[in-house]
Amino acid sequence: MMLACMLNHAAIAQDRPDFSGQWVLNKARSKQRDPRQFMRQTMEVSQHDPDLDIQIRDLEPDGHEFRAYLKLKTNGNAAVAILGGPQRADVRWEGRKMLIRWNLDGTASDRSAGASGRQGATPPFTWTWTLSSDGKMLVNETHLYGDVTGDIVERLVYERKR
Repeated sequence: MMLACMLNHAAIAQDRPDFSGQWVLNKARSKQRDPRQFMRQTMEVSQHDPDLDIQIRDLEPDGHEFRAYLKLKTNGNAAVAILGGPQRADVRWEGRKMLIRWNLDGTASDRSAGASGRQGATPPFTWTWTLSSDGKMLVNETHLYGDVTGDIVERLVYERKR
């Protein structure tokens, strides 16, 4: 029985895509609320379950660069990451889709750090990542909940650089 459970867990883990790589946003294939928000965006992803490290670099129109380094867990354990400010995130799987849920509990960081009840740097949002069957394209569907103008949905399409 125990061997069957271990084999089943291994089969599920193998079915999950590995998003590791260097990715460049294809603005022409993406649907952004404000395509002028940044001139170029790249992501470097390192996925060694349960560790998920994401380095984001945005080149803004004024020439400044925004950088974020996120250390998350793919096993559902919540983490506090800095994405503009401290934000709570957890990763869940829905089949081959990876859902990264941000600030859904309404707090910016772990309650033990003294941030009880404080709102996050942004409203709650979810990234839903899918990988193309050939592994050359990563799609990040972003759903921002409850912005003052209502929910915002974006579709960011990244191409593998290497």
